[in-house]
Amino acid sequence: MLPPNRFIPIAENNGLIKDLTEWVIRKACEDAKNWPDVIISINLSSKLFYYHYLVDMISNILDETQVNPSQIKFEITETAAMENVSNTISILQQLKGLGIQIALDDFGTGLSSLTYLHDLPLDVLKIDRSFIKDIVQDKKNSTILRRMLQLAKDLELLTIVEGVETEEQLQALKSEGVLYVQGYYYSPPIPKEQLTDYIKKSKVV
Repeated sequence: MLPPNRFIPIAENNGLIKDLTEWVIRKACEDAKNWPDVIISINLSSKLFYYHYLVDMISNILDETQVNPSQIKFEITETAAMENVSNTISILQQLKGLGIQIALDDFGTGLSSLTYLHDLPLDVLKIDRSFIKDIVQDKKNSTILRRMLQLAKDLELLTIVEGVETEEQLQALKSEGVLYVQGYYYSPPIPKEQLTDYIKKSKVV
């Protein structure tokens, strides 16, 4: 098993990222039909935004699989979004037009302009785990997190905080009004075959 940070850069450099992503999106859409109450998130490499047929490829997969587009959420990192902002905005707007949700991942790590944050057609802001690692002990991180949450609220974006691993972190986030989190506190990554049972047994979807 290779982690994404090992094989994705290779796929990006040799051009395989397009075929790899197409396979992942198709599999995700097929699986989504088995979980009608679940939204499946798919990471998009910044390299894909240089392919003029990206939107057509995704549109064709949606048609082929007949999945509800609202079940699909594409995530792009803050750093990737800043590589070619005008092009990124255009493509994300087209994807939104297909009924897909858009999330900005690892927010707070890419030093993006707040002007561009306003212009990006986003539904979800995902706050990077680095801001909650020491949230209980580090008041500065708590202050920054509070400002991020207020910013997302003002922009009418749903906020998800990443990297929650302990009950202490969860309670600290709850005290700040955070409603959605992800992390090992609830579950490590699990095989698809186990996910159906997990969804049935868990109150968290």
